[in-house]
Amino acid sequence: MYDDLKIILWPDPRLRKISRPIEVFDPSLAILSARMFTLMREAKGVGLAAPQVGLNIRLFVANPTGNPEDDRVYVNPRLSDAEGESEAEEGCLSLPGIDANILRSKAIRIAAQDVFGEPFEQVSDDF
Repeated sequence: MYDDLKIILWPDPRLRKISRPIEVFDPSLAILSARMFTLMREAKGVGLAAPQVGLNIRLFVANPTGNPEDDRVYVNPRLSDAEGESEAEEGCLSLPGIDANILRSKAIRIAAQDVFGEPFEQVSDDF
């Protein structure tokens, strides 16, 4: 179903579009997420957002440890309660070969849904 999906590169105009919320939670969402994890791992990334594969929907997958049991899918994510600042070098799979020091919050809360539409929340220590 998503076999032809690939990571798109800047300056592809799809990377600049506003993504729409996901309203339908069916088996295709889990299939899409699995394909995104495959692409992310092939590119040696730790996260991949749907717009990076040309789909302007509010979805991203992440795995900061590399252990498959730590795979996380975030549907319709919302960030809140940002605290502090931290700077670290980061890259982006849609901008290969470019790394930069990025300033981020030290702590943040994320509210999202899983592939079944069930809501969950995490704080930055859980990522």
